[in-house]
Amino acid sequence: QALNEAGQAFRGAEALATQAFNPATWWAAVAEASGSSPPPRTDPSATVTYELNQTGDKLFGEPLFYDGANGTASSPNGQNGGLLLGNGGNGWNSTVTGGNGGNGGMAGILGNGGAGGTGGPGAVGVAPGTGGNGGAAVWQGNGGAGGAGWNSTISGVNGGNGGVGGQGGFFSGVGGPGGAGGSATDATGGTGGAGGRVSPKWSSSC
Repeated sequence: QALNEAGQAFRGAEALATQAFNPATWWAAVAEASGSSPPPRTDPSATVTYELNQTGDKLFGEPLFYDGANGTASSPNGQNGGLLLGNGGNGWNSTVTGGNGGNGGMAGILGNGGAGGTGGPGAVGVAPGTGGNGGAAVWQGNGGAGGAGWNSTISGVNGGNGGVGGQGGFFSGVGGPGGAGGSATDATGGTGGAGGRVSPKWSSSC
């Protein structure tokens, strides 16, 4: 029985080591550890990641491995990713007349920026909101896409402008595409947002 228990413990440690050194499992663990409640103990990688986030919160005021939450009506901008690893949350898609879309959250050192939210609708005498800007990547990852502008179907009301794409990572990554300008039925269409800058490391060496 003792040998059997030792064998089970060894196999468990071997499985944990395999997960820890396999980058393909890291993002799944980060996603599991980004929830408001602890992940199940049957998922050792996510459990360790969650506990490290608690330590990061206490020491630095931010989690280390975290996918930022998406924006909401009460908090439109997407949350930033963890300090080390994590994607930025997406900005809120505005439903408020004249309201801008939320900006995407910035990524961690490794991760992608969040997408900007779509701009809110316009009305007679009220210009539509602009799409939110995409979140930036930091070291390795892609910038988030800018949010699209509102498509106007109201005579005399212009389409909304798109948001700016987020910057790509410094070491590698591409800038996010700018948000599309909104169309207009009987007025002027919105202007598309500028694309995010590519990695300064590569653009400066070309």
